[in-house]
Amino acid sequence: MFTGYKIGKNAKDIDIWNKFISTTYNSNYRHNLRFAEIKNSKYRRVETFIFLYNDCSVAGCHYVIKHSKLKFVSISEIKEGIIFTQKPTSELILFIIEHFNKWSLEQKADIIEINSWIPKTINNEITDEFKIFDECLITKGFAEIQPGKDTYWLNLELSEEDLIKKMNSGTKRNIKKGIKSEISIKKYNCFNQEMVKEFWLLYKQHFINKKLQYESETTFVDRVKILLEDQNALLIVLKFQETIVNISLVGFAGMSMYYHGAMNDDYTILDNCPSPGHLAQWIMITEMKKRGFKLYDMAFCPGAEPFSEHPNYGIWRFKHGFGGKHVKYSSKYSKVVSPLKNSIVNLLRRY
Repeated sequence: MFTGYKIGKNAKDIDIWNKFISTTYNSNYRHNLRFAEIKNSKYRRVETFIFLYNDCSVAGCHYVIKHSKLKFVSISEIKEGIIFTQKPTSELILFIIEHFNKWSLEQKADIIEINSWIPKTINNEITDEFKIFDECLITKGFAEIQPGKDTYWLNLELSEEDLIKKMNSGTKRNIKKGIKSEISIKKYNCFNQEMVKEFWLLYKQHFINKKLQYESETTFVDRVKILLEDQNALLIVLKFQETIVNISLVGFAGMSMYYHGAMNDDYTILDNCPSPGHLAQWIMITEMKKRGFKLYDMAFCPGAEPFSEHPNYGIWRFKHGFGGKHVKYSSKYSKVVSPLKNSIVNLLRRY
């Protein structure tokens, strides 16, 4: 028999959740309780549930209810995906959908959305989990509204030698150059105000150079601080002589996932300094492997095979070069409670 258990704000429940996510195979840093709740406001609230079968924890997720100003429209969502201790069955998925449906109606949601983050395809092969999930959602009246994201997964159960064999020649060469260079490496398991400030400054400048939008300092620092304080991340700092040339963060829970990286573009004017990005990734990959993680997620890409006409070709090609499997996540699904308000939301999303 399945039951749902709401995680409270007390120390006992927080410990229950933290122990639970450590037993799941598909959780990541986004399932950290404080990280999930950082955007909470009078217009947004997160509630977290664990699902049990015969008193054993088998799944969990964050429920989110979002209101527009004046509460004209309310949307409920499973946003960061559903995490599992074992491969899900249709009975479990149906129970979670029904539980979330009931909770959403109690919150007076006009639109109910589910983003499961279950892999739809791995190297173009449809997964059994997606088949089950898709069938259950359609049975319960949900429909696809938005394609899922793409990423690359590296199999950390392979030896370092076999991981390198899967990389393209340019990636191998740049890792080798980095290892042989005078770049020094420092790892931070705990929050360091000075280094995280440097991280944000590099991140900001890099995004300005790329003409991309970036997070505010407060948001960036608060999120990184939570992950480091709660032991859900590792900060890697690379220096060439006395100059920081790269700072990167890898997050983890049940699996490991690249969070952010920031390269100092001035590395190009430092004599004999190689491009540090490939070395930073290799350090994170090998560190996660040493810690016993089975997967390393490269954190999103536009698709399977990079092409030069794409505006993000550079970073896409960089991630593709590590030879990971291409993963396409499940789409976002929606169920409409108020057709009129759903029409208004769809209209606003277009503009």
